Amino acid sequence: MAGNSYAIYNEDAAVPFDNKEVRARFEAKCKADFRAIYKRIEQVTIERAYRIVGMLEQTAQMLKQDVVTRLQRFNDAWRRQVLWLEGAILAIILVTFLGLTIWGGLWDGWSLSLPFLEILTRNNYVLYGVLFALLAIVGFAHFRIRRWAANKIAAKLIAEIKDADLHPNYQRAFAKTSRWWRSLLWPYPAGWSKNTAASLEEVVDESNAYIQKLNDEYTNPSGKDHATTTFGKQVPTQWNHSDLPQNESGIRLHDNSNAVTSKN
Repeated sequence: MAGNSYAIYNEDAAVPFDNKEVRARFEAKCKADFRAIYKRIEQVTIERAYRIVGMLEQTAQMLKQDVVTRLQRFNDAWRRQVLWLEGAILAIILVTFLGLTIWGGLWDGWSLSLPFLEILTRNNYVLYGVLFALLAIVGFAHFRIRRWAANKIAAKLIAEIKDADLHPNYQRAFAKTSRWWRSLLWPYPAGWSKNTAASLEEVVDESNAYIQKLNDEYTNPSGKDHATTTFGKQVPTQWNHSDLPQNESGIRLHDNSNAVTSKN
């Protein structure tokens, strides 16, 4: 109630009024202002309940529709990039190997005769050492390609996000999804699973149920809100992003134009 002023006082401690009409007028004004203050306090409680529940629902929707979607795009693009690069490198190595062996005359029909193969098979220690070295080179190249592809795709997707304050959060999420021990074939981003999706759906359902409970409690069947009758103001049943103060929960929501409404 910005701009309103109230005239209240302690009747027991106040100086006695000599004029009864003045006293009656002041007492009536004091009681009316006390009622307005208490009504406003109750109204703030109702609005905050709507605000908190709306924030929970909007956060869950934002996670599903925006954050997880962008992380899934990163995961899919990262997988394709790594597989494509490794396939191209493997094809180049095979073509080069075939070209060199054919040029060196090491093929006899479909039979390949390598001069150093006999030396490797003669000594197991040498064979194991060569295999270990090849494995180390392949592993090093694989993880370097994974990291390079992850950084490239993450930079591209982060550039699409207009809010710079969200960039560190997405950078950490992309880095966690592309950790060295996570398989490329894993279909979900890090931290996301069917159980997580079910938990978010449960949050949304419970939020809608509580909003409906608030509507039932503060809205009468004739269509006139109980809060309007009591407080002279409509209780909001729809919230947009600007209605949700960031300091209520410490969560900064992503820019999303979808309003949160209850499911009636």
